[in-house]
Amino acid sequence: MSYPPERDRRNDRLNDDVNSIVTGFSSRVTGVIAVGLVAVTVLFGIISWVLGW
Repeated sequence: MSYPPERDRRNDRLNDDVNSIVTGFSSRVTGVIAVGLVAVTVLFGIISWVLGW
C-alpha cells in the first residue's frame, strides 16, 4: 500500500515539528531542574550560614 509522495512529505514535516518541540521542551525542563537544584543548594547554604551550622 503506497501513499502519494505529498502526504509522506507532510508527515515528515509534522514529525520534524513534533521532534523539535519535544527536544526543546525536554532541554528546557532539564535547565529548570538544574537551576532549581542550584537555587536550593545556595538557599540551604545561606540558611545554614545564618543559623551558624
